[in-house]
Amino acid sequence: MKSSLNLSAAIKAAATHEPVILSLAELASAFDNANPTAAIGARLKKWLDAFGPLSAWSITTEQIHAAAEAMINAGYKASTVNRDVSALGSLYKWARHKRYTPRGFLSPTVAIVRYPEAIRHVEVTAAELDALRLAAKLDGDRRFQVYVNLLIDTGARTGELLDRRWSDIDLDRRRILLRTSKTGK
Repeated sequence: MKSSLNLSAAIKAAATHEPVILSLAELASAFDNANPTAAIGARLKKWLDAFGPLSAWSITTEQIHAAAEAMINAGYKASTVNRDVSALGSLYKWARHKRYTPRGFLSPTVAIVRYPEAIRHVEVTAAELDALRLAAKLDGDRRFQVYVNLLIDTGARTGELLDRRWSDIDLDRRRILLRTSKTGK
C-alpha cells in the first residue's frame, strides 16, 4: 500500500532549502569522510592549498580555468589536470546530490574544456607476458588463468570482462560481445 503523497509540501520544502556554508577544504573533507576509498582530498591537495579557505560556492569557472592553465604551464601533464578537474567536478556533484549547495548551483567545472591527452602506449615484452601467464597458471585457479589470458589477448579492461554474461559469449566464433566500452568501440 502506498503512503499518502503531498507534492505541495515537497515543493515548498525545496523552495526553502538553505545551502550549507562550507569552504572548499571543508567540502573535500566531508566528501572524504563519506567516501573513504575515493580520497579526493589527496588528489586535490594543490587545489585545496589555493582555494581551500574560499567558500565552495564562490569559486568560479574562470578561477578553475586559470589554475588549470597555470598547471599546464608549470609542466603538469594534461591527463593530471583533467583528472584534477574531474575530481573537483565529482566533489561538486556529490555536494549537489546531498543538497549542500545553494539552489540552482552549477558546478564551476561544467564549462571547463578538457585538455587533449596524448595516447598512452604501454609496451610489454613477450618474456613479461609469458611470465604473467605462468604466474596465473601457477595460481591454481583455472578461472583466474582464463581471466588473465583474456586480459592479455583481448586488451579488454577488467570491468569489460567482469560484466559479461554467457549470452555475450560466442564460443563457436571465439568472440565476446561488448555492448558498451569506455572508448565506445
